Amino acid sequence: MSSKSRVADYLVLRKSAQWQLLASNQGPYVIAILQAIFHDDPDRRIQKGSSVLAALGRELSGLRDQGLGELARRPQDYLNAWVNDGYLIRRFPPGSREDEYELSAPAIDAIRVVSGMLNQRVALTESRLAMVIQAMERLSDDSDPDAGRRAERLREERDRIGREIARLESGQATMAAPEVSLERAREIIDISQGLTEDFRRVQDRFVALHQRLRERLLVFDESRGQVAGEVFEGIHEIEGSEDGRSFDSFFAMLMDEEQRARMTRSLGNILEADFFAALDPVEQGYLKSFDTALLRQSMLVQRETTRLGKGLRELVQSRSYRERRRLLGIITEAREVALGVKEIVGPPKPLDLDLSLTSVGLGSVSQVTLFDPSQVPSAEPMRRAEGGQVDLGSLSSAIRGSEIDYPSLRRLVAEAAGRLGRASIADILGLFPATQGLGTVVGLVHLAHRHGERGQGRETVGWRGLDGFRRTARIDRWLFSQERLHELS
Repeated sequence: MSSKSRVADYLVLRKSAQWQLLASNQGPYVIAILQAIFHDDPDRRIQKGSSVLAALGRELSGLRDQGLGELARRPQDYLNAWVNDGYLIRRFPPGSREDEYELSAPAIDAIRVVSGMLNQRVALTESRLAMVIQAMERLSDDSDPDAGRRAERLREERDRIGREIARLESGQATMAAPEVSLERAREIIDISQGLTEDFRRVQDRFVALHQRLRERLLVFDESRGQVAGEVFEGIHEIEGSEDGRSFDSFFAMLMDEEQRARMTRSLGNILEADFFAALDPVEQGYLKSFDTALLRQSMLVQRETTRLGKGLRELVQSRSYRERRRLLGIITEAREVALGVKEIVGPPKPLDLDLSLTSVGLGSVSQVTLFDPSQVPSAEPMRRAEGGQVDLGSLSSAIRGSEIDYPSLRRLVAEAAGRLGRASIADILGLFPATQGLGTVVGLVHLAHRHGERGQGRETVGWRGLDGFRRTARIDRWLFSQERLHELS
């Protein structure tokens, strides 16, 4: 390939978010901040907007205190700018009151490039050579049409495994050197991080496809069948791409019980190995959440695929897009007419035309004045209220209706346990009525957790509610024993 064609490709890449971030004067600060907030902790890859703003404020304040960089803008300004530049992805989940943020694929690539430059390791390692040899052997076996040669290689592998088992059973176990184990662990982290980034690219391509199809449906006069055909062609294109195949292979492996069990077992052994303590905290955290991180990324892609399919179905079946297309046509026609008369009627020229304009006043919630009833005089004069008659019975009834009568319940428990020796909640309700309805049952369960003993199985309790209807419930069986009655006093 000539330099001319390469330059043309590189000029296109120069406009990408990854290259722009690496070449920016603010790049070191932006990459460091994004890495600290989103990248280093696998559990914080997706965060609510309020959490991101709080963390960004702390990072900016710390850098300003040390005199690093020109960081005079507000956290919200930086957040909006990074979304517009393509470093962050902002979403509004259905049903959520707050937006969510995560790193874009170009931002993750930039972080990996800079981190790799900072933490360069020797490339010619035993682990990489072993991976290459294993990949070559697998490719050779899978592409060999001679069944006899493939069977012979499998027999050789079986014999080698047999010799290895015999050697281990004789107590001749050989451990890998600590530095070799560390290098292999870091290779696993590098490969798995690249895999999750592939998932992010697939997700971004699905989002771009969804937006492009909506635009075509509103702008171009195409039939619903043409739009649907283009959608399915785009989906097949993504599924057949390198990113799509990578995602399909991973998701199939993740859903395979045998493969998942092997991965979980191997990961558990790695976390318990001696060399694990020599990894830095970020690498340790990534390996600890390795399984869940891969599952989370794959679920995000699956949800995006489902959302695209649902949006396609709504676009194709709905008639609302026709009204939007009609309004867009009216706006386009008005713009064309305005461009046609701009040379005849200029802005300073007065027109013999009266227009009734409408406007909406915008303001902050803090400008709203709360209504204060004390500032408004009452229309009726105040009168002295007559003194009411309150007896002890009505007062006691009001109290019993507002809170559980635990003193009475303790007496009922003590009497029932004294009669039966060991009394359950069902036994107590069988001897004494639930005068407070459900409140009596709740109070007995509370006392049982504090002063009772857990029994076997469950039991049915019944009571008559304050509305007069009979009700039952299944609860855990608890027993009050006569030996613990002193705790109720």
